[in-house]
Amino acid sequence: MIDDGVKEHGRDDVVVQDISMHLVEAIEAGERLRAHFGVPPVVTEEGAADAPVAGQ
Repeated sequence: MIDDGVKEHGRDDVVVQDISMHLVEAIEAGERLRAHFGVPPVVTEEGAADAPVAGQ
C-alpha cells in the first residue's frame, strides 16, 4: 500500500519493502551463524530464549 502511494506521487526511484522480511532474514542469518559455530541456544528456566542484546 505504501508502495502504491509512493508511485502515485511519481517516485519510481523509491523502494518500499516490508520490515518483516528484513527481520526474518536477520533471524535466519543469526541462526545459521549460531549453528555454524556450534553455539547452542541459551534457554532460561521458563523455556524462553535468553539471547544477548547488543551493547551488553
